[in-house]
Formats: sequence, structure tokens, C-alpha cells
Amino acid sequence: MTRGYDTLTGLPNRALYLDVLSRVMERAKRRQRYTYAVLFLDLDRFKIVNDSLGHLAGDELLVEISKRLRACIRTADFVARLGGDEFTLLVEDVMDPSDAVRVARRVHQALTQPVHVAGRDVFITVSVGIALGDAAYQVPEEILRDADTAMYEAKKRRNAHQVFDAQMHAHALNTLHLEAKLRLAAEKQAFEVHYQPIVSLASGELLGFEALARWSHEGRNISPAEFIPLAEETGLILQIDRCVLAKSVEQLALWRKAFPQRHGLELSVNVSKRHLAQADFLEHVLHVLAQAGLPPQCLCLELTESALLENTEQASRVLAEVRGQQMKVAMDDFGTGYSSLSYLHRLPFTALKIDRSFVQPLGAGGTTEIVRAVLTLTKSLGLDTTAEGVETLAQAKHLLELGCGRAQGFYFSRPVPAEAAQGWLGKTAPFAQVL
Repeated sequence: MTRGYDTLTGLPNRALYLDVLSRVMERAKRRQRYTYAVLFLDLDRFKIVNDSLGHLAGDELLVEISKRLRACIRTADFVARLGGDEFTLLVEDVMDPSDAVRVARRVHQALTQPVHVAGRDVFITVSVGIALGDAAYQVPEEILRDADTAMYEAKKRRNAHQVFDAQMHAHALNTLHLEAKLRLAAEKQAFEVHYQPIVSLASGELLGFEALARWSHEGRNISPAEFIPLAEETGLILQIDRCVLAKSVEQLALWRKAFPQRHGLELSVNVSKRHLAQADFLEHVLHVLAQAGLPPQCLCLELTESALLENTEQASRVLAEVRGQQMKVAMDDFGTGYSSLSYLHRLPFTALKIDRSFVQPLGAGGTTEIVRAVLTLTKSLGLDTTAEGVETLAQAKHLLELGCGRAQGFYFSRPVPAEAAQGWLGKTAPFAQVL
């Protein structure tokens, strides 16, 4: 292969693509009605193919994908492999966004048939970001960046393709600014921990707290829905997890000393997939507990299905070690993943949390069958069950009638700072009056 071509697929590489794109941009500046578009393609869940079938199978897949991409474009168009599982198309004579969208649809159609690799059929999908060329672009990297941004938006929205617009650019700039501030906050451990009570539906007794990260910056409370996904994407979630673990365990130790009758209080802490993958994960958790003088039995680690999906074998091994130390393990947001039931059988969970989306319809004429089925299942498996997102008395009563023992949600309390949470510790059943 010559220098400007990818050695695996034979497609032009990034350097050659940028060179061709630069010439197209110059042509567009000279000709008033000359138009073009850049399509950024990323294969969905390609890592799973590599991890399950091996890198040779992954290479076979990339070679076949490159052949199909060549076959579905016009002679005047240009396709290249940027690296990994990322490809890009340069499409000329684009009169409006619909022309570029039609090309994206041809790409999707070309990939509908499975690819036969490593003795089996593999179905692959692709996310496509589209950026339309205009005079505002000065260098090729700018329009490629915007097509990349649109591709990530397509992934986030689970759309097959997405056309870039100015709002995405503003969002990208805001995310970049937020990431810089988040990195600084992570370095300084500038996160507060708020505590949401977990309540016995039968008695109103306080059973424990879920510890949740909260972040204030420049006088504004940043929503966890805004900074937690960014922290997951950038890897900063590891520092946040460790900060929340250390602060909440220390707080629980103080509460146990001040309220001896609360020695059975349980602390639930969320664990990300990045934290779970750390070689010293269990060692670190045990060290934090030992420093605070707390037994492992007081801690419950909560994991979402996404934390388990990428490497179930490793998760199973680590969680078995966690259970060997008498810590509890809960599956959070149960029912939102397609294979949650299989995880319940394969991994050593002690508890399950019913997602709020199943709790909301209760008490308002909504169906109860899913919650009833989940409670029957968890009872047969000997698991504790907590319903999340309880917002009304009707929901709480309905859950109790169905046999759910524990709940948390805004009906009882929003997550609150430690000082406010402490007010419940001196009472035997602080939530009995609302049940």
C-alpha cells in the first residue's frame, strides 16, 4: 500500500482524506454554488466484537464494512478510514441536507445484511454524523469535528444519523467548559454528599441511606444528570466515586458513634463500571472502611446493568470477592436493561432496586403486573427489594400491598446534606407519620 492508504482496508487514511477535503473546501470558496458534505461514521458496539470474537475477527469485519462502503457511494464521492472503527465520507454536489441524508440511508441499507466472521454472522449498525460544508469552515479539521459531534449526538439519541447544527456546537463548547471545571473539582474533591433515606414501608423505620454526589459551581447547583454522564465518559467518575465513598463512610462512622442505636444503619454507594474495573477496587473499599472503623456488612454497593455489560466475567469475579467480605451488592435501576434477569442468576446480588419508571404508574390506575412479577422473582431468589422514585402515598401503599418492603423517593425526602439527614437518626420510626 502507498503511504496515503490504510494497510488493513486499503481505504484512504486520515492524512489523505484531509488533503482531499482541503482541496474540496478551496474549490467551494471559488465556486459560489459548489456544495459538499462530510459524513462521520462510527460502528456501534464494535468493541464487543473484538472482546468476544477476537481482534482478527474485528479486522475481518472492518475489511467487509470498507467494501460495502465503497459499493454504496458514487464515483465522485470519497470514503476513508480514520482509524479504529471510524470511517468518513466526502460527498460533493449536495444541494440540501436531504441529499446527505439519502447517502446516510444508503450506508445503513448496505449494512443491514450480517457479516460472516469467525464462523458466525455478526449484525452491525452504524451511527452517522453529517456536517454540510459552508464558507464558515476554514480548515478541514473544523468540519470533520462538527460531523463527529453530530455522530455522537446520533448515538446519544439512538438515531441512525444526525445533521449538525449550531445548537450542537454551542452544546459541545459548554460540555468542554464543564469538563474543565469538573476536572478541577475532581482534583480538589469538591463534591458534597447528600443522603436519601431508605424506608421500611411497613413501619416507617429508617433502614439506611443512599449516598449521592452533588456539585455546586459558581453559585449554581449542577444537576447530576448533567455531570455524571460526562464524568463517566471522561473517566472522572472514578475520582467522584472514591470521594463519595470516603466522605459517606466517614459520616456513617460519626453517626454510629453519636447514635449507638443506629449500628444497623446501611449505607448504599453507587459504583461505576470504571471503578469496578480497577485492580485495587476491593482493597480500596476495605481500606476506606478500616480507616473509619466500620465493618464491611454496613456497606451496600449499587451497580447499574451498564457497569456489568462490558465484562460480565470480571464483574462476577469481583462481586464474588465483595460478597466474601460480607458486603451487600444491589442491582440499581432494575428492568431498564435487556438482560437484567440473566444477571440476577449469574451474579451474587443480595438486593434489587425497582426502577422509578415502573413505580410511577402505581396508585394512579397504572398496571401493577411488572412490579408484582419482579417482587415474586426477588422473593424466590431471597433478595431484598427497594422501590425507587416513590412520590405519593398511593404509590407507597400500593407497593406495600404488593409485598415490597423498602422504598425511597421524594415522597419521603429528597437527598439532603448530612446535617439534615441526622435529624432522623434519633427517632425510632421517623417516617411512620406519612404512611
